[in-house]
Amino acid sequence: MSRNITTKTWGPLTQEEQFGFRQLITTMREMGSVTPASKRIVKHTMHEFDGRSITSWKCSEFLYKKDPCPLPTQARGLFTSKNDGEDAIVARGYNKFFNVGEVPHTKWAWIEENTHGPYELTVKENGCLILASGLDNNTLLVTSKHAVNVDHARVGREWVDRHLSRVGRTTDELAAFLHANNATAVFELCDDAFEEHILEYPERTRGLYLHGINRNSTELDTWPSTQVTQVAHDFGFHPTQCFEFSNSTEAREFADKVRNDHVLDGRAIEGFVVRCQTQSDAVFMFKIKYDEPYLMFREWREITKRIVGDKPYRTTYPMSKAYAVWVKDQRKIDGDAFSEFNKQQGIIGARKRFLEYYQQHGGSKEEVFEQTGQTKVLLMP
Repeated sequence: MSRNITTKTWGPLTQEEQFGFRQLITTMREMGSVTPASKRIVKHTMHEFDGRSITSWKCSEFLYKKDPCPLPTQARGLFTSKNDGEDAIVARGYNKFFNVGEVPHTKWAWIEENTHGPYELTVKENGCLILASGLDNNTLLVTSKHAVNVDHARVGREWVDRHLSRVGRTTDELAAFLHANNATAVFELCDDAFEEHILEYPERTRGLYLHGINRNSTELDTWPSTQVTQVAHDFGFHPTQCFEFSNSTEAREFADKVRNDHVLDGRAIEGFVVRCQTQSDAVFMFKIKYDEPYLMFREWREITKRIVGDKPYRTTYPMSKAYAVWVKDQRKIDGDAFSEFNKQQGIIGARKRFLEYYQQHGGSKEEVFEQTGQTKVLLMP
């Protein structure tokens, strides 16, 4: 296998970029030290990793939607550390991006007028965010969205090692590649053995899906999906399926077709993440999420947790009422049924058993895709 990855490369930050970052870190520290702590819209946490002190930064989620945004950065998943005595970004996720129609700048009319192609639609895998970067040529940092020494980061690192070993690569090589490019690899961790979400991932499809490669800079700069896919293949990660269109009309028509078909290449998906550019050529991202049946399945998960915890619950889909009755009946038969839900296990199996029961009692598969919420409710993941 070739060790040469012929993709876009980045070097160190320019002096102008370094100045911008110093301004950002100063502002974030000031906002992160506001008293009382309850009024802070920027918070930071210190982590120890391989003898280094690493700081993760987190902004108040609800403020991302404000226009203009009052936050000093829209990056979600931002880690900094000292490099030769100077502050530096060591891992960076994407800027916060929104669903179509969720905010004014993700309405189709705005997108059509203010952005240009290519429009890259990458499948929105249903897992959790993992970031990886090279602190130096042989030190690989793997994090969750906001933390270092947590189970998600640990499992993410285990999967990194597993993927690399399958193609004869090493963590040193990955760390060196990311460090040389001053970049962060953005993954989706999909591992039902560790943590079930909503959509099922059979064993052969589990692992890390490489979704993006971001520059460790204040402003979002991210590689084209074709080059990200090349890197995924070279290092043995799952590539994220991508479709490219020259204009937003074609992209929208394709997304609508998948919505109507309910599946893409034979499997259900959560939706798409879209990359394009503004008229000033800045990176612009948004997402196209499919509400049904995804939101209904997520509602079933939350209903089950509420029932197991003897707490009140609410339903917004007609079929959810039948599901809640079924859960209660199952618990009468087995009091320990669904006891693993709070550990994110048994979610998919319970749904399959209910749908089998539902069809045996006169229901149909088609009804699952015909369900619409009577009241729009935000269900926390």
